Amino acid sequence: MLDAPDVFDVFTPSSPARLALVDRRAITERVAAAVLTPGRQLLVYGPTGAGKTSVLQQGLDVVGEPVEVEVRRPGATVLTVGEVAEHADAARAVGRSRLCIVYDDVHRFSEPDRRALFDHWKGVSDLATIHPGLTQIAIAAVDEPGQLGRLSLELESRLAEVEVPPMARSEVTALLEAGAAVLGIDASAVLGDLVRCSGHLPGVAHQLMLDTCLDAGILRSGGVARLTAANARAAFRIRHAAMPRRIMAKFVTFDRSADPRERLLAAQALDLLVDAADEVVSIRRLARLVEHVYPGVGQQDVYRAVSALTAVTVSPLVERVGDGVRFRDPLVRSHWAIARVLGEF
Repeated sequence: MLDAPDVFDVFTPSSPARLALVDRRAITERVAAAVLTPGRQLLVYGPTGAGKTSVLQQGLDVVGEPVEVEVRRPGATVLTVGEVAEHADAARAVGRSRLCIVYDDVHRFSEPDRRALFDHWKGVSDLATIHPGLTQIAIAAVDEPGQLGRLSLELESRLAEVEVPPMARSEVTALLEAGAAVLGIDASAVLGDLVRCSGHLPGVAHQLMLDTCLDAGILRSGGVARLTAANARAAFRIRHAAMPRRIMAKFVTFDRSADPRERLLAAQALDLLVDAADEVVSIRRLARLVEHVYPGVGQQDVYRAVSALTAVTVSPLVERVGDGVRFRDPLVRSHWAIARVLGEF
């Protein structure tokens, strides 16, 4: 009889999800298509915690045949074209016709190593006539490929770029519900707050649920356990204490903005921005939402406060997009929601 899965098998913030996941088919099929195309190289990018490694693993599962995967991380030597060919020969010798060499966290590579990697990719692509099942894959926590450096036009034509964005709220909810079902726990009392505070990032959702379960003393499935708001708050405190310095600096800047009344209204607007279904919300719509929630506040005051979100003193938290605003990145959205739950701002 197989052992019941434990909480570390189910919620895996630092490794590909296997039990608590949702099918992101549109993205995984693009990954599979790139791997199946001879000579095509692959760049998987998106914000930290968006599930890039899980999506890659799901995409390789879709390929439908055995794939040898070799992972190289920052500090590892970038393979030359000749070395890549040798690795492909070795994989073929043990019956693996497909080899994926994965360079993880490419955004953390030194600039010379990144340049060497991309310089070699054209040569690796040319190996397709001999090794049609060979693919090099880079995973990077960047908002757009250009942040990794300029690629040659010839390489761009041989490169598939797959963006992994944050999930929809319904997807994060389904992910956490799937994990709770595997463990046989009742998460209904904490699910809404966990989803809201995840920034819709599956990696963050996994971490918050893992810490919530650990606070409740849940290590393994079996029986029926119920998570409480107190358990979730303990997880939020852990996450808040580990806030990256770059994000903490943004919050300090916001907290020191000159006008307390304006800052208060801006904070309410940020709360509503966390809950908005759309990532970008127009300033006028946000002002109307704040006015609806706080009808005693004058319309002009509300509009001025919401507009001030993009002023110098507050702009580290949000950015203008056309006539709207959005959080600068999903991690800021997550940490803002957590800080507000804990009463920090």
